[in-house]
Amino acid sequence: MRQALVILAASMLIAACGSTSQIRQPLEPMTAANAVFVVGKPVNAAPKDGDQPPEHFLNAVASYLKTELEKSGRLAKEGADALTIDIKVTEFRMRSGFTRMMFGMFAGKDGIASEVAVRDAAGTLVGSSTVSSFNVMAVGGEEDVARMHAEEIAKTLMERLKARQATGR
Repeated sequence: MRQALVILAASMLIAACGSTSQIRQPLEPMTAANAVFVVGKPVNAAPKDGDQPPEHFLNAVASYLKTELEKSGRLAKEGADALTIDIKVTEFRMRSGFTRMMFGMFAGKDGIASEVAVRDAAGTLVGSSTVSSFNVMAVGGEEDVARMHAEEIAKTLMERLKARQATGR
């Protein structure tokens, strides 16, 4: 019985955090072997009547994304011919620390959704995706959601690059 409760608790924790991505326009016209990226400053396009992402949150998403790209060797060096990643936040919801503490997962989920566009040096759109990340549990906060979102964006880009390398296109 005790083991079943531990498994149930672990399953709930894992299921409480999640991300999704929907690729609308794959990164087709680029060469996957040498693709490197520059991260543009995320912009807020969330509806004015909803929660607004604070500036430090947008900066955290960009910073975490740069870290993820650097880990995979895909962050452009100074002066490199690179693709630019533009992030436009379309939805944002973040519970206060007090609300998370008092109501936990019953207070609703924290989350962010954004439109991610990849442009070449001439500014031509070469790929776009919708990425959303959310956290249902009371643990974590803004930094965790920003990190999860950046990881999902990087994962989406890397999966497309791997798919391109595998097909040779």
